[in-house]
Amino acid sequence: MAESLYRLGRFCTRRARAVIAAWVVVIGLAAAAFVVGHGALSSAVSIPGTETARVTEQLGDRLPEASGGMGTVVFHTEDGAPLTADQRAQISALLTDVAEVDGVRAVTDPFRTAADVAQATAQLESGRAQLAAARRELDQGTAQLDAAQAQVSGARALAEQGGAGQEAFAQLDAAQAKLDAQRAVLDAGDRELTVQEEALQQSADLMALAAPIRTVSEDETAALAAVVRWPPSCSPQRSWRCPRRPRGRSTSCSPARRSRASASRRPAT
Repeated sequence: MAESLYRLGRFCTRRARAVIAAWVVVIGLAAAAFVVGHGALSSAVSIPGTETARVTEQLGDRLPEASGGMGTVVFHTEDGAPLTADQRAQISALLTDVAEVDGVRAVTDPFRTAADVAQATAQLESGRAQLAAARRELDQGTAQLDAAQAQVSGARALAEQGGAGQEAFAQLDAAQAKLDAQRAVLDAGDRELTVQEEALQQSADLMALAAPIRTVSEDETAALAAVVRWPPSCSPQRSWRCPRRPRGRSTSCSPARRSRASASRRPAT
């Protein structure tokens, strides 16, 4: 392989002008074919015969409702200014119309998604504050219970040294039973609080992982919307919905209601 590359490089070096001219001709022919054929640029890559291709085919056969494609639509301002409230409203209205197009399964509104993320973040912080307050109250209760336990233990020691009667020991036993019951309540509260703290931490970790993913840019000059379509086998010329496949049965597509979208739709800008 190294020797072949060496020979190829030496050939290109000796005949540099011819090689450059050949590349210019190839690029020109490709550009002409693209213009004449009205091709469309696409980021989709398909390599037949690979394991990925086989998995994709199996996904389309067994779970057709999960094998649809997804595209990303970018909205941005031409002057670099932040998107205004009117522009945001127009984009949201346009995406609502797109959601009614035949073959479209779902559309994500970037501004609604950003608002949901902000709300979830606020709820996460509120939950964190509430759990911290509950933890402080639990710690205070534990400290008070420990102090009461020390008093009961000290009184029992004095009673044993002084030879107190049965009545005194009965009162101490009742006090100890009450402390044990309170201790059980605090322990149960501690376990429940620990579970909630772990769940909150998992939510915080997920939010941290999703933090770099934005639907609206930091300067608010651009927004990203995702459009998910039904797989081709479930959307022939009009919207066909693939119901969830019951276990042990084959999946069949059934026609859905025609789209209510108007024939004239506003172009994206």
